Amino acid sequence: MSFFTAPRSFLSSVRLHVQFSVGRMINVILGILLFLSFAFTTANSFFLERSSSVYTEQLRLVEDISRLRSLFVSCNDYFAAYIKTGNRTNLALYNETVLLASQNISAIQQGLRNDENIYLLRSIEKAFEIYFYECCNASFQYTMRNFDYYHRLYYAEKIQLYLQDYCDELQGDILAVANTHIENIVQIRSYLKIINAVFVALLLLVFIFFARYVSANITRPLEKLVTQANEVAKGNFSVSVPVYNEKNSVGVLTGAFNRMAGALGGMVERLKTSVETEKQLLREQRKNLEYKELLNRATFLALQAQTNPHFLFNTLNTIGRTISLGKPDTALQMLDCLASLLRYSLSDADAPVSLEEEVDSAREYLTIQKYRFGDRLTTKIDIRDGTQRSVRIPRFTLQPLVENAVIHGLAPREAGGKLVISAKKRRSGAVIRIFDNGGGIQKAKLAELNTESQGIVSQRIGVQNTRKRLAFFAEKKRNGLMPFSIISKEGSWTMVIIRLAGEKDV
Repeated sequence: MSFFTAPRSFLSSVRLHVQFSVGRMINVILGILLFLSFAFTTANSFFLERSSSVYTEQLRLVEDISRLRSLFVSCNDYFAAYIKTGNRTNLALYNETVLLASQNISAIQQGLRNDENIYLLRSIEKAFEIYFYECCNASFQYTMRNFDYYHRLYYAEKIQLYLQDYCDELQGDILAVANTHIENIVQIRSYLKIINAVFVALLLLVFIFFARYVSANITRPLEKLVTQANEVAKGNFSVSVPVYNEKNSVGVLTGAFNRMAGALGGMVERLKTSVETEKQLLREQRKNLEYKELLNRATFLALQAQTNPHFLFNTLNTIGRTISLGKPDTALQMLDCLASLLRYSLSDADAPVSLEEEVDSAREYLTIQKYRFGDRLTTKIDIRDGTQRSVRIPRFTLQPLVENAVIHGLAPREAGGKLVISAKKRRSGAVIRIFDNGGGIQKAKLAELNTESQGIVSQRIGVQNTRKRLAFFAEKKRNGLMPFSIISKEGSWTMVIIRLAGEKDV
């Protein structure tokens, strides 16, 4: 059995996908809650607005009728003043008031809905026409010095009193209707209070169920997964996380983690034995080329195996912190990105990949970090001259370097910073640069990083691990290039440079 048979098997099970997704369930529950809240709020507003609008219309009619009554009184006062003094200013005011009263009658008529009130308003309108007619006759006779205008004026004043009585009667009817609507509004509000209380209680129950569901299916399983990932990072591969639900995303990830931990444990043990055997053969065969190639391949696989748990530990820590901050949706999106990275990293590690695949893997990792750092992290990927498919690179090379730039370069800065991945064509190969404007590297540390350490496995998993894998890869190419270097300005920036040969350069 090959070293990666077990990881491939559990990735095959992941590709079958799950029948039930925790993220989909959460989205459905949130959608139902939002829909119910919107529908309930809309219904409340509709009923209250409908009742309030009718009541407001009745109050406006009462106000218009009161204004009409005042206009009738003003008409009589202005006309009486004109008859008494002969001042034509009072006559002009009388005519203006008559026009306003007629307009007010038309406005009131548009708002009435009850037939009895409409008939009463028409009576007011006819009586006002008679009142105006009598006032006109009285004015004419007054001008002609005919003393019969006294009788016309007296008759007009009596009609004006009737008009006031009619207005009072109409106003009383409208107020009675308004009081009925007030009682309806009070009753509707009492019903709505009861319905609101029931709805809030239901929402509370749904929220409690939702919180318990998220805790049981996401939070607690992921906390246990993070704890066991810490153990894997320490080199303890005999760990196992209980699977609560094999059909949801967290259950699939937990099962994949258990299989990966077991596979990595057996693989590391076999690799240690293999490396020791290869060392003995090298001593016996005095650097025989065939055995040296076997040793390089075994070392390459050992370094690749070491990278996976280290990355998984860091990523699960990030997801755990996201959950502790109360962001389960973001954690689920990060889990999707992690699943994609696991599928990529646990494929055939011995086979090089295209630069395009490696850049896509780094992009998935940066997506996870963007959820963590938000606006503090700005990224740019600039790949030119069609180098993405023409250049080959060891699998999982860019991600540890990008992780190192984010964690050690940009994360300590409160303002964050920018990370740029660029690649330019060099004959049939490429020069790849990973730049960050973080805190830079101290000179002593930079010298250590640029020095090729001895031994098969470096204590620094990220940078030195990648350096060694690139060195073995470049040796296979036999191109004489220095494949890896770091330049930095302390407190300002850091740039990692990778030089790769294309197939034509071999």
